[in-house]
Amino acid sequence: MPVVLLALLAAAGVGVVVWALMPAAPAQVSDEAVLQPGIMPSEATGAARRSFQLREALATPMQGLASPLMRGRQNQLQTELQRADLQMRAAEFVLIQVGSALLLGLIAVVRFGSPLVGIVGLAAGYFLPPIYLRRRKAKRRRAFDQVLGDTISLLSNSVKAGYSIQQGMTSIAENGRPPLAQEIGRVVRETGLGIELETALAHANERLASKDFDLLVTALMIHRAVGGNLAEVLDQISDTIRERVKVAAEVRVLTAQARASGYIITGLPFGVGLILSLISPNFERPLFTTPLGWVLIVVGLIMISIGYAIIRKITNIHL
Repeated sequence: MPVVLLALLAAAGVGVVVWALMPAAPAQVSDEAVLQPGIMPSEATGAARRSFQLREALATPMQGLASPLMRGRQNQLQTELQRADLQMRAAEFVLIQVGSALLLGLIAVVRFGSPLVGIVGLAAGYFLPPIYLRRRKAKRRRAFDQVLGDTISLLSNSVKAGYSIQQGMTSIAENGRPPLAQEIGRVVRETGLGIELETALAHANERLASKDFDLLVTALMIHRAVGGNLAEVLDQISDTIRERVKVAAEVRVLTAQARASGYIITGLPFGVGLILSLISPNFERPLFTTPLGWVLIVVGLIMISIGYAIIRKITNIHL
């Protein structure tokens, strides 16, 4: 009976994951969808609208379920999701954590038959989504840094050609490279709704949390306040950012081997344990069924965590 209950909870968790990954808003109909035979534009928009309505209907009860787990960090978590470009609410992300924890906990209990391993599975499932969020945010930040220098040069050339700042940003939103073009496009849309440019730029700066982008925002605000040669300032900022990105890329290359060693050393015990559990389950069964084995598991996890933290600290160089 407990196994059946755990299975039901895990199934509910998987359902939460699938539901939370549904589109956050009615999707635009792409040209490919329109051109596909047998699919009418009205049918595509109708399906998107029904999906959106279902999600909105479930939003309130899901918010009530996730509120005790967020513990007042909803705004911060929502900002982190925006920085990672994940189109979901904070409550949905928390429920994904719960569903992942239940699923991995059930798999661990069924496979190894030990409550301790089940607890480890619960913890691993709960922390996997934040790890994915952090990695996705870092990947987007690197992509943002790669295009920031060129985008500032494009804005500088627009100013030299006689365009206003607003017109230059519109050109970047239409012709620039993501993800920066998406953020600039959001600034343009906010100003189109009547929001002051300074406020829209402050919102973008808060979402991105980038020191390099903060230089651009500061330069634009100072120019709007006191004037000056904006094109020259933008060129200098662009050159500085390019040099910083170049140095950061060199540092990342030099620390690649150490980072790979950290990943391999951390994952090797788990990989070997999984292989042994498949080849000879009886060989490692005492590790999961005896008090001494539980102590060894805890000590091993602590030592692995300390080792990974040390390697991470050495290779994580901030410029």
